Amino acid sequence: MGTHSDRHSVGETGRFELKLFTLVELLVVIAVIAILAGLLLPALGKAKATVLRISCANNLRNIHQATMLYVDDNASWLPPACGSGFATYYLNEYLRQAYAQKRHQSPVNQGDFYSLSFTKMSGIYFCPSITKASSSPFFQGIAEPSEYYSSYHATVQHYADNDGGCWMLDIGTWYNALRKFEKIKGNGVLVCDRLYSDAYVCPAISNWHTACWQYSADYPKYEPAFIHQNMSNFLFKDGHVQAYSHTGARLFDNDFVPID
Repeated sequence: MGTHSDRHSVGETGRFELKLFTLVELLVVIAVIAILAGLLLPALGKAKATVLRISCANNLRNIHQATMLYVDDNASWLPPACGSGFATYYLNEYLRQAYAQKRHQSPVNQGDFYSLSFTKMSGIYFCPSITKASSSPFFQGIAEPSEYYSSYHATVQHYADNDGGCWMLDIGTWYNALRKFEKIKGNGVLVCDRLYSDAYVCPAISNWHTACWQYSADYPKYEPAFIHQNMSNFLFKDGHVQAYSHTGARLFDNDFVPID
C-alpha cells in the first residue's frame, strides 16, 4: 500500500490534514520566480525587437520591388520623392495600401507631384517598431497628428544631378530634379528608417551630415531612426536590406555608399 506525502497526515480525528507552506518557503518560491522572470524578460524583449526589425526589413524589400516595377514602367525614372511624404503615391499603384488622402506636394507651376497620408501608422510604409509618433524615442511634438506620413525616407541630394543619393528633390526645379535609376552611384542606400521628431515627420535627409549618416548632437533630428536596439535598417540599390548600429562614426560616403 502506498504512503501519503510528507505534507499530508492523518489527524487524531482520522481526517487528512494538509500542512501549509511556511512564510519562508513562500518567500523562497517568490524569489526564484522573480529571478527567472528577470532572466527571461530581457531575452523575450530582445526576441520581439528582432522580429520587428525583420518585419521592417520586409517592408523595405516590398518598397524596393514596387520601386523596380515603377522604374520598368516609366523608362527607368524613379518615382518622385515628394517632401516628407516619400514616394507613397507612386508606389501605391503596386503596393495597394489603404490611405487617408492624396496630398499635393509641388509648388504652383512646378508640375503635379503627390504623396499619401494615413490615419494609422501601419502597413508597408511604416516601421512596425513605431505604432504612433509619440512612441518614437525622438518624438518632440505635443500631440498626435490626425494623419501620418511614411516612417521611411529616400536618400536625397539637392541641386545638382551628379550628386549622390537616390531621389533628387529640389523645390525650385522639379522638372530637373528627378533621377533615373542607373544614375544612382554604386550600390548606395535608397531608403532608410526615419525618426519622428515633431508632430509630423522630419523631412530633412539631404544635408552633408545626413549624407554621412553620422550621429551628431547638433543635428539629432536629421539622423536615421536607430530604433531597433540601437540599429537602423537601410535598403540598398540592389534590393538587400542591412541593419547598421549607431556607433557615432560615419557610416556612408556622400553617395550613400557604405564606408568599409
